[in-house]
Parts: sequence; structure tokens; C-alpha cells
Amino acid sequence: MIRKLLTMLVLSLLFACTSKKSETIKPLLTAKDTITVIASGMTCTGCEQTIQGAIEKVPGVGSVTASHQDGKITVICIKSETDTMAIKNAIIQSGYEVVSVTL
Repeated sequence: MIRKLLTMLVLSLLFACTSKKSETIKPLLTAKDTITVIASGMTCTGCEQTIQGAIEKVPGVGSVTASHQDGKITVICIKSETDTMAIKNAIIQSGYEVVSVTL
């Protein structure tokens, strides 16, 4: 009796896990955009890492590269899920100034 109950429990957990898994799969093809930000105040690779970490937390952002030499930040994101103002705020809250944003 206990073995039968355990088997039923395991099967129901497996079914529950696989059914939820299929709901969270995102489509592979999505419209992507590149946003270029010119920022001032970056002086080293630590600054680059700080900005990258802050922007990567913004929903819809796929990847971020920053160059303290150029003062340039390149953000690859999903257009429909990303808020440009949230990216600007992430940079400002990290202690840097946004000079310009190009979509």
C-alpha cells in the first residue's frame, strides 16, 4: 500500500514538473535591439563591471559591454521587454552620468 502511494506521489510530481517546464519556454526568435549609451565618469575596468552588472539586472537585457576608454556602453536587448529609461536609471544609480542614448 505504501509503495503504491509513493509511486503515485512520484508520478504526480514528475507530471507537475514537466507541465510547468513547458509553460516557461520562450520562443527562440525575438526582435533584438542594440542600444548605445555614452556615459561619463568611467575610469577603469571596475567601473565597466559595475555598469554591466547594473544593466544586466534590467528585464529584457541580453548582454552588455562597456568601455571606460571610449565611455561607451553597448546593450543588446529584446525590444518589447526592455525599458530604455530603466537602463539609464541603472547607470545613474551606479554613480555615472548618461551623456547620450542611441537606439
